[in-house]
Amino acid sequence: MSPNIYRQKTWEEVLGILLALYTQEGSLFAKISSISLILPLEMEEKMRDHIGHRVSVLRTDLPDRPYLFRVFSNDKPNVGGDA
Repeated sequence: MSPNIYRQKTWEEVLGILLALYTQEGSLFAKISSISLILPLEMEEKMRDHIGHRVSVLRTDLPDRPYLFRVFSNDKPNVGGDA
């Protein structure tokens, strides 16, 4: 893994503008403001339509919901889904 790619720790949240998404070698990479995250590939469909929006990704320790994804609109969070 590149040193510029960040893997979140449990209960860590990244918040910012979703600038880009791309896949490589079976992983999803998301550029959120100045942070490049590696995420599960299955999150791409939930995130793709929100490029340019303010979002957050929270890593959890929940087996059925390891990542939570939110989209913010007019400073009010809307549930964008989870993976």
